[in-house]
Amino acid sequence: MPSGWLALAADARLGPSVQAVLQAPEKPWTVESLGDTSAMSRATYARHFRERAGMSVGAFVAQIRMMHACALLQDTQRGQAEIGQAVGYQSEAAFGKAFRAVLGTTPGRWRRAQRES
Repeated sequence: MPSGWLALAADARLGPSVQAVLQAPEKPWTVESLGDTSAMSRATYARHFRERAGMSVGAFVAQIRMMHACALLQDTQRGQAEIGQAVGYQSEAAFGKAFRAVLGTTPGRWRRAQRES
């Protein structure tokens, strides 16, 4: 986990929501639900998060999901659809699209590259 994310998890205001995403990336997180976790309005939470994290809430959630997905791709034989559901995507197509957007490759290619190295 990047050191900046550890600082976010330790942040007095953002910590509860960051820890919630880390512990359950499969949940359908929204800015509003995470703001509620941190006792902030949606707008205040989004602004505070971007100021501290340097990225949007959605980008953070996607990166956390991909971190978990990569671990599952590398350490298990589970299929891509099952892994996608385990990290919060409703379909294999949605998972593949998000994976490519974050990592620049498909889940299958990423898995093969990890096995070859």
